[in-house]
Amino acid sequence: MKTNLAFFFFAAIASAQSVGISTWSVQVNTPAWNKALGVTTSRQGCPDPPASCMSFTGRVAKANNVRITLAITLNSSTTADYATQYSQMSLTGTFLNEISIDDFRDQYRALFSNTSIQPAALVNTVITNVKSANPNLKFGATVYEDELTNPDLQDARLPAATRARFDTVHLFIHYRMHGPDYATYVQQAKQLFPNAKIIAGAYAYDRRNYLPCLPAPAPNCTAQQDVDLFNTTITLQFQMLNSGIIDGIEFFPGYFGAEETWPGLNEPRECATGGQTACITNTKAMRLAAYNAIVKRSISQSNILNSGSLKPGPVSPGEIVALLGTGLGSPDGATLQLASPNFVGTSLAGAQVFFDGVAAPLVYAQANQMNAIVPYEVANHASTQVQVMYAGVPSNTVTLPVTTSAPSLFTSNASGAGQGAVLNEDLSLNSAANPARRGGLIILYGTGEGQTNPPGIDGRIATDPLESLPRPVLPVMVMIGGMPADFTYAGAVPTVVAGLFQINARVPMGIAPGNSVPVVVLVGTAASQPAVTVALR
Repeated sequence: MKTNLAFFFFAAIASAQSVGISTWSVQVNTPAWNKALGVTTSRQGCPDPPASCMSFTGRVAKANNVRITLAITLNSSTTADYATQYSQMSLTGTFLNEISIDDFRDQYRALFSNTSIQPAALVNTVITNVKSANPNLKFGATVYEDELTNPDLQDARLPAATRARFDTVHLFIHYRMHGPDYATYVQQAKQLFPNAKIIAGAYAYDRRNYLPCLPAPAPNCTAQQDVDLFNTTITLQFQMLNSGIIDGIEFFPGYFGAEETWPGLNEPRECATGGQTACITNTKAMRLAAYNAIVKRSISQSNILNSGSLKPGPVSPGEIVALLGTGLGSPDGATLQLASPNFVGTSLAGAQVFFDGVAAPLVYAQANQMNAIVPYEVANHASTQVQVMYAGVPSNTVTLPVTTSAPSLFTSNASGAGQGAVLNEDLSLNSAANPARRGGLIILYGTGEGQTNPPGIDGRIATDPLESLPRPVLPVMVMIGGMPADFTYAGAVPTVVAGLFQINARVPMGIAPGNSVPVVVLVGTAASQPAVTVALR
């Protein structure tokens, strides 16, 4: 008896996030990328009145578990009044972190065309109003490296006392070849805005058609230059974030993991007509460069879990485990691939995991989780050294104890508890609506049975006749509703990779029926997790 068991290998498990990372329009990124980068803040533009903008950004904040930096327009007609309203609304809409002026220099310069207003006085009023009801609500602005010496930001037009009131400056690099000098621009920004925290702006997309590598008449960057200069800049920015010189990194335009859907690709100013494929390729290379620069490869003993029970503990030979951490693989994720017709591969999209230096077969690899099969080579070891490698960069090494068996049963919701991933005798999925009959067979699936006879082979697909498939070396017992159950088969799952076991057990006639009858498997002296159940009639 067999079935497709791929979905039993995966469980959506939360993991720790990094800090200081924001992105424009968090909702247009894939959740996997937001999680991998550790996005905690989203910049949202909104031209509507405050009530509408707060409703919209509140939904974004709640859905994506982020705080909001709200970009509004700087003008003489509405900005000051809107600032007052946002300050009041932020007392209850605590997700609102900052009121920000995008492209500040251009918007500020436009104010001087109206001789009836004083631009600096207006900015002062806006800042005062932003803090009128909520002193903790921040005022910020986006500034570019080539504007730091512009007269519009100097004392004569924007007095030092006004600049000192800015809480945040989002400092972006216009020209790629200025990126390696980012530290110099940060110092200039801190001199202009002495009390502002600096958020490093990062254009993680192909900008070859938007601006030249340097101010005109310099040529546009080549594709390789665009990627290399971005890589150098984001690495420097992250080092400065780590050192406390800057306070965050903000990515534009968003669409991480959904690059093809960015509307800018259809604008010739952003991407040359007919060049969308190259623009997307270049953009994806930058996103991976950013991820690799920002996210540390990290695992821990307590976050290496039996994939059936989702509990930590000693590992056994052939056990399928979930490793949780950061930087473990591509945020887009990759699933099991065959290295040959009968063997699962040990590398997925540049990710590997090693047990005592032996590469483990991989079922899944993603930024925050890997599912691997413990090599049978750890048998008879007291412990094993575990390390992940992604894109050539290793994680830390952790030590795990090794045991002869660590059985667990898979559950239908991949939570480690509740309704088991159990098939009835007719191969239908067992459930309260479809219970098994007493006296009939049920099929249980699990992992952690330990060494087998014949000995387990790493990553091998079970293709032999049923009678020749590997069976656990240790004795097996099945308990259903507290009563021992006979079984007709306990061993490898036909057509599935070594490490998953199947037990065909007969339900004792004397068991009381119910929707949640407990089932436990013992291999040797070790028992599967409690609270796994089967439905019986």
